[in-house]
Amino acid sequence: MSALLALTLALGVLAPGRPQAGAAPAAPEDPARIVAAWREALELDLPAEVLGPGPAAVAPGGALAREGEAIALVARALFDAGRGEEAARLLAGARPREGPLAHVELEGARELLERDRLDEALAALSAQGAPARPRQSDVAHSWLLLGRTLARLGRLEEAVPLLERYVSMEPLGEGAYAALHMLSQAALRRGDGAAARELVQRAQQAGQWRAYYNVRRLQVREEPDEPLPRLGLAQLLLQAGEIARGQALLEELAARCPGYAPGWFHLGEVRRAQQQWPAAKAAYDKALELDPTLALARYNRAVLLLRAGDGPAARADLEAIVGGPQADDPRLALAHLALARLLLASGDRSGAEQRYGRYRELGGTDPLEP
Repeated sequence: MSALLALTLALGVLAPGRPQAGAAPAAPEDPARIVAAWREALELDLPAEVLGPGPAAVAPGGALAREGEAIALVARALFDAGRGEEAARLLAGARPREGPLAHVELEGARELLERDRLDEALAALSAQGAPARPRQSDVAHSWLLLGRTLARLGRLEEAVPLLERYVSMEPLGEGAYAALHMLSQAALRRGDGAAARELVQRAQQAGQWRAYYNVRRLQVREEPDEPLPRLGLAQLLLQAGEIARGQALLEELAARCPGYAPGWFHLGEVRRAQQQWPAAKAAYDKALELDPTLALARYNRAVLLLRAGDGPAARADLEAIVGGPQADDPRLALAHLALARLLLASGDRSGAEQRYGRYRELGGTDPLEP
């Protein structure tokens, strides 16, 4: 759990409650949306969602017949469903519009690896020269596939830099657990027990994150108008550094559930982190309109108001916090300090020192005069 999520849970920001749901208008589907949906379906082990419309869509003349990733995903679904010959024919006949056949070639190599045709997989994946390097070096998954192939061939030490590169590119990716586990085995072979233990711990963390991520995605699918799964999914993406995707999910949550105050609060948080100041304030305004008790939203809005030079409005928010039910919460001690500094700037030294004293009682250490 992220520090922000833990804090907001403690402050009651994620208090349950059914929101005022509002159905967002569905955007028209396009190839990118279809491919993203198929990719997610396979990650969630739901191949039927691909095998239903997929083969016709990627067949000659189909709507996705020239989309390389769509072809690769259908081939993967066919292969994993035991229809390997169909998958092989589809890949062999693929004519995607992009120049490099990255998705199609990598899927072919993956299937060779799964069928234990290791030498063929190695030839399909490897660039010429040494040390070992994948041909599709800009695609993270290619580093994992080549690393797995070398490990299966008994060349684990050669696989190490490839697996390390994959983990650096996708630290919480679909293959991160397996990559980190192989790296731990390599560390054990070198006699580096400390590194092996650290890698095992990282593998467990990556696996746990991925499990939570998949559960949240399934929950969103099952209950699209329930806010908490969507909020939890956004938090996981933000934790993984997927800022744009996390923010997009929060924007979608605000549109779908406009009466859900925590959704607006978290949208304000990510907008503030992205220095989208007016948009962040607008999100905090909406959150507080729906739930005036969200003290952290009120404090963060006060910070934005101070930044914009609106001292009176900021003072009103800070006074509401220090005079409210969460006035003694040490996690909101900075509200006391900010108000003390405002009072000092207004010439009220006695009031400022009194408020500053309360800040110190709550554990604060910053000086009154910055």
